[in-house]
Amino acid sequence: MKQVFKRILNFILFFGIGVSLLSVVTGIFTPKWTYSEKDYGEGSRYRSFYKLKENTLDYVVIGVSHSFFAVNPMQIYADTGYTGYDLGSPFQPQSVSYYWLKEAVKTQDIKCVFVDVSSIIKDVQNNEQILKNLILMKPSVNKLEAIRECSPKEETLYAALFPLYRFHERWEELDTEDYSGADDSEYYTKGATERFTIDNSSINNDLRAGELDCIVQNDSGDTEINTEYRDVSEEELEYFGKIIDFCDENGIVCIPIKCPTTRWNPVWSEKVSEYLAERDMTLLDLTDPEKVRIDWTKDTHDEGGHVNYFGSVKSSQYIAEYLKGLGILTDHRNQASYEGWDQDLAKYRDWEYGKIASRLNPKENMYRYFDMISQNKDKYLVLYSSMHDPRTVSDNCLDDLIGQSGFEDITEVEPQESMLAVIDGGNKSFLYSEYRKSSYTGNYTAQDGSVHSIEMISSSYSSGDESTIVFDGEDYSYNDKDGLNILVVDRKDGTVLSKAFVGTDSDGSLLFRQNTLSSEADGRLAEYQQGLSIEGQVILSSVSGEFVQELSTRSSNGGTLLLMNPEESAAMEATSGGNNDGDSVGFGIINDTAMQKWIPLKMDDGTWRILSLYSGLYLSQENGELVQREYKDSSEQKFFVK
Repeated sequence: MKQVFKRILNFILFFGIGVSLLSVVTGIFTPKWTYSEKDYGEGSRYRSFYKLKENTLDYVVIGVSHSFFAVNPMQIYADTGYTGYDLGSPFQPQSVSYYWLKEAVKTQDIKCVFVDVSSIIKDVQNNEQILKNLILMKPSVNKLEAIRECSPKEETLYAALFPLYRFHERWEELDTEDYSGADDSEYYTKGATERFTIDNSSINNDLRAGELDCIVQNDSGDTEINTEYRDVSEEELEYFGKIIDFCDENGIVCIPIKCPTTRWNPVWSEKVSEYLAERDMTLLDLTDPEKVRIDWTKDTHDEGGHVNYFGSVKSSQYIAEYLKGLGILTDHRNQASYEGWDQDLAKYRDWEYGKIASRLNPKENMYRYFDMISQNKDKYLVLYSSMHDPRTVSDNCLDDLIGQSGFEDITEVEPQESMLAVIDGGNKSFLYSEYRKSSYTGNYTAQDGSVHSIEMISSSYSSGDESTIVFDGEDYSYNDKDGLNILVVDRKDGTVLSKAFVGTDSDGSLLFRQNTLSSEADGRLAEYQQGLSIEGQVILSSVSGEFVQELSTRSSNGGTLLLMNPEESAAMEATSGGNNDGDSVGFGIINDTAMQKWIPLKMDDGTWRILSLYSGLYLSQENGELVQREYKDSSEQKFFVK
């Protein structure tokens, strides 16, 4: 009897060790699918969902990739205090959506669910994407049912049950993350995927939804025109019905939604709406460009397939207002049980600012840079050296800012001359320009007594291809394009803070490059940039006096401002009318996100230009209204600070 018991115990131990080893090996070989600039981040999305505090979600979003690109829960939380999470995935069929909804209600007392209806028409099966959804779901009866019902192929079923079956050949691809585990500590978009790039290379009138009889996506993912309308998928419709029934049974408001994309036809919306009408439901159709103000020349990162960050801000604003209209959700901001959301929102704001600020177009970034120099000119030694043409890039705003930094003679330098300049603490120490190569050699004594060597060379249009700035024996110049090299040095001790270049590319496009040369230098520049702050002051009126409105201010990160009404109950938003030249702006509840951040640029006449961080357009007053405009030298864009 003892021998039998011993054998059973050994078997149990052996089996347990085997299962444990199998689990460890499976965990190593299964991809982590961590969120990044290139990865949709299904792994981060679902792992982070399971870490949410129980019963803290108001809503979830399910469906294809359009859903997690268009719905930004952190933006909505900043606007409303409502908590939500994107549980969508690329090519997610209604069956997978159904089982993820069931998974969500196991730990969350959700009040409503947004269901993207794309798959009802397109019915595109993607085995790899379905496999990701099934593998990442926690082990449970619900997962087993999902595997049985959603696996389109036998191979997918086996891989979902035993991931090692599918990924055992990954041993050559394994990296540190595979062994140490995924790091989702910096993932706080609550399931949304944000892309800050703009790609509209194939967007044109022939590919806009509503302007063609039919636009479809073929199996390879390419967009094409088809003369035959796709009909609804009965299988997808069956599971869509199950989602609606499940919501009815559990007191959840089901909101069918079609998120923005050009790869959709209004006829398909009509077909879905016909089905919904039978159930006394309506489709929230966000493909209508007038409804959400999506501009497909700016608001897409993949030629109209999905919205980018700029488009998601607009669609999320619309959804936030829709949720308010339901009247069933509670504002959780600053509530004790939701402090994690407030902490994540603060991190999200910093992340959002960093992403969008680093992608400012060259002219906007250039203005910010020279504004920083001019506002802190007493702290800097600034060296200039040109190649071929110091006036390659010239406009009134740039001339004003460079002139205010102490180099007012920039406007007198002739095109195609060589040019060298030394500006010390806002005072011109040296300026030389002529139609031949020029050079300068000298020493600079910093405020701490340290002595530093300077060597500079500049070529005119006809005297060679050289522009150098050598400081203490090191060359800091960009020397491959026509334009102007700049070096900024701290007058305190001669520390080189940054180097920059202003010029044009071969096609005449503006080039602006800027590198901070050390973490210490970056810290000093950030400290000095606080000189841009006009916190607590009031921006009063335009120079023309045609429009007067008092606006209080509050400094935000990176030298930006929030512009608010005097009662500080609302902040000016660049997205009120969209992000196109001529769009109006409005005021919304203060949420301190990028759409409410403005960059003050002080001009040499004492006026200020106000640049939107979000849209890259300037504030302008026209006929008693505040609008967004491209830069122009007019009184409508000049404001006084009182």
